[in-house]
Amino acid sequence: MPGQSASSNNTDDPRRPEKIRRYKAPSQTEASGISEHVNAVGMVFSLVGLLLRMKWAAWAGVYCTLIFIANGKAAEDKKQTVSLFMLAMSSLVMVYMQNPSPLFSGHG
Repeated sequence: MPGQSASSNNTDDPRRPEKIRRYKAPSQTEASGISEHVNAVGMVFSLVGLLLRMKWAAWAGVYCTLIFIANGKAAEDKKQTVSLFMLAMSSLVMVYMQNPSPLFSGHG
């Protein structure tokens, strides 16, 4: 407002400078922990699917692997990511080579 002085603007200001805090980004330890858990679960499902010939476990391994890849960081170990993906795909291929019938049949 043009008619008011600068000092009256400061008293009408609802902001409290003593309450101002700098933004600190949250730590990435929680996100990386979840990613590591998904990695381990995907590996377990892939191995169960491969060794016990369980189609649902092989598909769960592929699903967990895709989640791990989608949430992964660029700095993560590429060898680990590729090996997990190859394990999941090989378990899926081996399960369907042993029994090519679909996971769920449409017959009642």
